[in-house]
Amino acid sequence: DHLYINCGGEQVSINDNNYEADLQPDGGSTFFLSGNKSWAYSSMGIFSGADRNNYIVQKTCNISMVDAPLYKTARVSPISLKYYGFCLKNDVYIVKLHFAEIAWEVMKNTSSKGSEPLMWKYR
Repeated sequence: DHLYINCGGEQVSINDNNYEADLQPDGGSTFFLSGNKSWAYSSMGIFSGADRNNYIVQKTCNISMVDAPLYKTARVSPISLKYYGFCLKNDVYIVKLHFAEIAWEVMKNTSSKGSEPLMWKYR
């Protein structure tokens, strides 16, 4: 048994593994069941501000690796994000997670000389 999901991204095949697309744009308080009903995600929380209604972020990555497409997108949630695998038998599995920090960056006003706190900017 296996389950491959490209969180926030298109369907892609890497090293003979087919990663399923995760393109549902909804966030907030959401439960999404994949079309083949083999996996789902639940998301909780609403980003404050009108410009934060996108729960999928993308970043152009200038890396040359076979699995580079897995690092271009991410599903984000301000409070809770859980993925569920319904297609797996009760057994022991090896879980491999691919991470890249593509959604947040630290912004600091250099003229403030430390008087202002660090601020997070959502991309």
